[in-house]
Amino acid sequence: MMFDLNAISIELKKTVSKTDQFKYAVSVLDISRENKRLGHTDNVIITGDSGVGKSHLVKAYHRQHAPYDENVRTIVPVVVVSLTGKTTQLGCIQAILEAMGDKFWNKGTSRECTSKLYGLLRDNGVKMVIVDEAHNALNAKSMNPSVAMTLKGINNNTNTSIVLAGIHRVLEYRLDPELNRRFQRVINLTFMGYRTTEQVKDFKLLITDMSNALPVSNVSELTTKCWVDRFFLASEGSPDLVYTMLLEGIRYIEKGETELSLAHIQKACLGSESLKSKADIFEYQDDTITKLLKEFHDTKGSAQPVGDIIRGMLKRF
Repeated sequence: MMFDLNAISIELKKTVSKTDQFKYAVSVLDISRENKRLGHTDNVIITGDSGVGKSHLVKAYHRQHAPYDENVRTIVPVVVVSLTGKTTQLGCIQAILEAMGDKFWNKGTSRECTSKLYGLLRDNGVKMVIVDEAHNALNAKSMNPSVAMTLKGINNNTNTSIVLAGIHRVLEYRLDPELNRRFQRVINLTFMGYRTTEQVKDFKLLITDMSNALPVSNVSELTTKCWVDRFFLASEGSPDLVYTMLLEGIRYIEKGETELSLAHIQKACLGSESLKSKADIFEYQDDTITKLLKEFHDTKGSAQPVGDIIRGMLKRF
């Protein structure tokens, strides 16, 4: 069966945006962006484990605040840039210029590029620069002074709010006293839980919303305990991984089929590096899943991350 995967992807992403954690993060970013309009610099750090949804949040926020034309100029409310390792001050500035669509982003001296960047940020009405995967620009053992100087320069000369998104190492930016003072807001994204009644209810609601976005005939089946338990164990509570399982699972529905099966999801897992080790979950009998969940619930209060607990259990099974 042929599906419009792009349309399905958009609808699935909308459901992820409905989680309380996502909505809270958006509200913090909105406050930061609004404070720029009021003349205040209000920077933010977004952190969390890999796969928790940082990049999804960044991309969704960028889409919500897309460029638009106003009179004779183009307003760019939010700019998103990704940095790589060993980034120099000039490299950092050029990366932002390129993200803003400057045709000559790699031309000119550091002073010339810096002056051009400040001018573009002001002229295009940029309220926020989001640096995704910001941890990549950190040195192995210390803060990258080149990046620090760039961030301070943007704050001082344009009053543009800056958001740094990355794994927990991104907090090392605050080892610089000046950046520590500037980055007081921290959003720590976490995986969804599955221990308390309320947590199970919230996760099932996510699965229900996502299932309703799928063009299959067995939507109600996908929200049963049999399915929801497996989705949690395989995703470790990551909405992004649930999104991957459902979208990729749809690809395996063949002509003449109208239902999404556990076998389809298993194939989707086998095709993903992040989910490959969890594929067997969709082949286990219900009693095995019950045992896995009981062992998971028995670890309540453990200092171990949820992912480590689940991966450890699966190895024993």
